Amino acid sequence: MWKVTFDGAFGRVPMSDKIRNVLDVGTGTGIWATELADAYPDVQIIGTDLSPIQPVFVPPNCHFVIDNAEQDWVFDTKFDYIHARMLTLGMHDWPRFFRQCWDNLEPGGWIETLDVQLPPHRVDSDKHEPKESAMIRWGERVYDAAAKAGIDARASLKFTEQLRAQGFVDIEKVDVQWAVGPWPRGKKNKVLGRLTYENTLSALPAGAMALWTRHLGMTKDEVEAELAECRKDMDDPNTHYYYTM
Repeated sequence: MWKVTFDGAFGRVPMSDKIRNVLDVGTGTGIWATELADAYPDVQIIGTDLSPIQPVFVPPNCHFVIDNAEQDWVFDTKFDYIHARMLTLGMHDWPRFFRQCWDNLEPGGWIETLDVQLPPHRVDSDKHEPKESAMIRWGERVYDAAAKAGIDARASLKFTEQLRAQGFVDIEKVDVQWAVGPWPRGKKNKVLGRLTYENTLSALPAGAMALWTRHLGMTKDEVEAELAECRKDMDDPNTHYYYTM
């Protein structure tokens, strides 16, 4: 989804010859890090994550480390580019994260953070967002449960302010919207919509089951019933949802 958003590019950071060392925080499957390593064989990339789900056979300039980004960072080198995307539901203290990025960047280095906000928005024919729907409830409940766990699911709204407070300059905020489903106009938006629809189907239980049962007191059956309503809501041709970043 991000690759389509950036028209095939790895992100907004210009990959000049000044970038020699890259850190990918929360690398997940490692796909971004491995593709970057393939494209730039002279650049050294380290990907970190809590889960050891990365491939074994990777380019020689790509390395993975099992690490918790919320603990103290200990690296042998500083980085020219720190990349972090989709960490909202895993990060408790963003100012501390930005401080560690600052301490581990070379002078003139770049940080790029890309995250979605919850809940999703709904477009209606009368241009008025309804007060309630299954998908809106899902997003609000994820937000409320995450807040009880010490996580801000709207954290990206504060990124510019927090980065500036840390001392970063030349800050650029790019507004992105992802439709849920291929309902918007334009080939690119339709591709993004289909991808976002598929991703949301996976995100519904992932963002709900643990959070709602642990922090909202809901049973598994109650969560499943609500998620079934969300799927019906997503498939309703008369409802259009989108996420903002």
